[in-house]
Amino acid sequence: MGANVYAVIGSDDYIVDVAVRKIVGDCAGLETIDSRTSTAAEAQLSDIGRADSSLMEAPFLYPEKATWWRNVHFLPSAGKKQCSEEVKESLERFAAKLAATNLPDNQKFVLSGPSLLPTSIFAKTLKQGVQMVELDAGRGKRSAAALSREAVVRAVDYAEEMGLKFAHGAADAFVAVTGPDARSQVNELGKLDLYLGPARREISLSDVQAVTSPGAGAESAIWSVTDAIARRDVAAAMEAMREFEGESGFAVMMASTVERCFRQLAVVKDAQMRDAGCPPSLSPWQFDKLCAAARRWSLQELRRARHRMAALREDVVSGAGDAVSRIGIEIARACTRR
Repeated sequence: MGANVYAVIGSDDYIVDVAVRKIVGDCAGLETIDSRTSTAAEAQLSDIGRADSSLMEAPFLYPEKATWWRNVHFLPSAGKKQCSEEVKESLERFAAKLAATNLPDNQKFVLSGPSLLPTSIFAKTLKQGVQMVELDAGRGKRSAAALSREAVVRAVDYAEEMGLKFAHGAADAFVAVTGPDARSQVNELGKLDLYLGPARREISLSDVQAVTSPGAGAESAIWSVTDAIARRDVAAAMEAMREFEGESGFAVMMASTVERCFRQLAVVKDAQMRDAGCPPSLSPWQFDKLCAAARRWSLQELRRARHRMAALREDVVSGAGDAVSRIGIEIARACTRR
């Protein structure tokens, strides 16, 4: 059984970073080997060799040493082939070495990567002696709505660490915009912290709408609803919504997302009618994406739909009525051409 040797596997690099920092602490003698850009077999073999050398090198300049071999994206994973046979065999030999290594108390070794196939020889060998931290365990079996709820809980925790608190329904709206990416959530919360100032600590729905921007990888199942709405495709929007029906917190998130969709389309439609450029409230990529969709709507239709959805969102936040059904009715009302 190896000692002080860890493998941290997770698809969200910020959450992985936090987990690794908890392991290595404030070690002054931290050596980092980053394989993010190692796509060729030669570079991957070189990284394995550097990791091996660092593993065997005792602390020299500092009383303690930690090695972090990070972003190892060529570990065995489900789907397409990640590396050459030569790299695969080299990884398996290194896994056996890691599992058998007993590092002293003043030395640690951490390997981290986005995914790892549990049935691979590499994974099975690691588990014989390495301390495994699997951050995405069971993720593939959870629904998109369950993952959204998990992201909301995480956002609330991050806000509390900053001394912030979400008003009722604001956390769901926040995640609807940022998506599940943890680093994006932390960055957007930092913006909200500055926006609120020291005198105000509660984040409202209007604060989220005023400040929050889409995060990395924000394209999720919920955006399939708004994309269908923008196309005025009622059937596709209803089909996308069914995945979330009955899930706690979904109604607030969906009402906020749909209201925001109508609001942005109205801004773009107004700019089109005035022959203006990209509005300051939108990024150029958002503007380009919404321009084609806005041509399917009149400005009056969009303003009316936004007004009705904003009013419905307030009812949803207060817990009035069958929220999911009412959202579906309003989407159908707005998208049906008269």
